Amino acid sequence: MLKQLAIQISSTLEQISYLEKSQIIQQLAVNLSGLINYQDICNVAVENIRKFLKVERTLIYKLESSPTGSFIAESQVVGLTSALGKKIDFPVLSNHLFTNQLDGVIAIDDIYHAGFENYVIKQLETLDIKSILLVPIFQDDKLFGYLIACQCSQSYIWEQSSIQLFEETAVIVGEVLQRVNGIFTSEQLSESQFQQQLLLRRDIKKQDAEINRTLEAVKEMRYSIKAVAKGARKAASITSKAFHTANAGVTAIDLTVDNIHHLRETIGDTAKKVKLLGESSQKISHVISSINQIAMQTNLLAINAGIEATRAGEQGQGFAVIAEEIAVLASRSGDATAEIEEVVANIQRETSEVVKAMELGIAQVVEETRLIQDTKQNLNEILDVSNQIDGLVESISAATVIQVKTSKQVTNLIKELS
Repeated sequence: MLKQLAIQISSTLEQISYLEKSQIIQQLAVNLSGLINYQDICNVAVENIRKFLKVERTLIYKLESSPTGSFIAESQVVGLTSALGKKIDFPVLSNHLFTNQLDGVIAIDDIYHAGFENYVIKQLETLDIKSILLVPIFQDDKLFGYLIACQCSQSYIWEQSSIQLFEETAVIVGEVLQRVNGIFTSEQLSESQFQQQLLLRRDIKKQDAEINRTLEAVKEMRYSIKAVAKGARKAASITSKAFHTANAGVTAIDLTVDNIHHLRETIGDTAKKVKLLGESSQKISHVISSINQIAMQTNLLAINAGIEATRAGEQGQGFAVIAEEIAVLASRSGDATAEIEEVVANIQRETSEVVKAMELGIAQVVEETRLIQDTKQNLNEILDVSNQIDGLVESISAATVIQVKTSKQVTNLIKELS
């Protein structure tokens, strides 16, 4: 979704740039179309293009029959010395710049790093030039002169869009000069000149119609930009909800991990107590074994006492009765001891099984803790990504707001032109 938003915004920016450039060229053509004077055409051209490019000085240099030429039009910011009327052997400079490419475009960002010879730099310094853009103007397929843009306060990087706009401006100026040259054969207008004026008016009406169509296109583009902005805001809302959900998940996992740690400690303590119980049952088993041996010995003594009482006859009958009772008690003690021994054995067996189960439970708790820690790590990564996406969406939203304002400005400009 974000990729589609970025592509749509990039396409919108390209459309706006193209429309702005088209409007600049159309406005310049409209401004020049009603002029029939050479000087007026040149003055309007340099004034318009300087404002469009936002540079400090624009000039038109006209070639003459002599080796040198002259500056016939100029537009500059306040504070610069006028170049009009200055004598400068500019063809020397132009020949230096346009060697083997007379019909080319030359953009010099910094005259001090362009490999110029000293005399060329001195010529440029007489006009306070730090950066220069030159485009040839042709009239009837002949070189009329040059359209020149300059930065005088500092060096300047000429962007490709500015160079292309400057080039198209030179073409329009050349065409208008050529058309005016065809119209004027004398100081008075002829019939053909009148027809030419009609054609000019028709062209102006046609341009007005094109401007209106462009205005509609800009309106549609504004709707598109608003839709992108709405989508960006919606994406921001979704991202924010995802962030809060993931954050709540991390908090819940932290609580779960704490509870599991407490459970693990409780199970460990219980396992220790069960082991102690097993050890105690072992001791009981030893005691029971000792009691069993004592019972066996008591029973044996009772038997021996009975034998001795039999030998004694009537005098030993009382002793025989006592020996019999002792034997009965010894037998009962043996039976009870056997039962206790069986119970203790069962306790030992069950205790051993409980210990094994607890050890298995502890292992499972450890594994579950590890899995939960991994889940927490994943949620933390989701939080980081959500933060990054949120920042990106905010940037897209800000960009769309700027583009809406720009499209409004373009719309207002087109309305002024129409």
